[in-house]
Amino acid sequence: MKMMWRSLSTLGLVLMLASSTLAQEVMLKISGPGAVDSTTIKAGEPVSFDFYYKNDDTWAGFVTGFILTSEDIAAVKHVADPELPNAVSEKGEILGFNGWENKSVWDFGFWPALYDWDENLPEQFGFAGLVVNERWKPHDWEKKLAVMLQFDEPGTIVLDSAFFPPGGKWQVSKFPSDSDPDGPNPEVGFPGWSGPYTFTVVE
Repeated sequence: MKMMWRSLSTLGLVLMLASSTLAQEVMLKISGPGAVDSTTIKAGEPVSFDFYYKNDDTWAGFVTGFILTSEDIAAVKHVADPELPNAVSEKGEILGFNGWENKSVWDFGFWPALYDWDENLPEQFGFAGLVVNERWKPHDWEKKLAVMLQFDEPGTIVLDSAFFPPGGKWQVSKFPSDSDPDGPNPEVGFPGWSGPYTFTVVE
């Protein structure tokens, strides 16, 4: 655990070295037995919160954070299976896809950061990755992560972006040009987010 937070702190410092506006986007969809439609969730059934990332450049690292809130639902269950081969969290409630489930992209490390993750709403969590020899290459929208949850009572939930320590904001870091590998520190950009997303949980 100490190693994870030390790595996240290092990543945050790297990402704060410079700033510019660079294109990278994040959006959310739901799937699984509990997904009635794009905005409706069935109570008592597991639902997958699927995070899609789009990347227009070549990146060295990123941090993104999220918060799940509700005014009328008090609790949420984590649907976990640590035996799944693409589990990226210790308990297996967070899954990786398209290279984020192993070291084929984030060869230095990928970390789910679970700040307030006790099955009582609100829940706050984040993701971070950093490369050394590999590259996060440009791609169109791809499902990269899924958080498996279940709501047992009806109501309304909202998932939105959130503060991500230690940098204080979402960030991505772009490698210097391949033609100038000894150039300045990596550029830093701020990812776009298409939320907040509101879902209705029904009986």
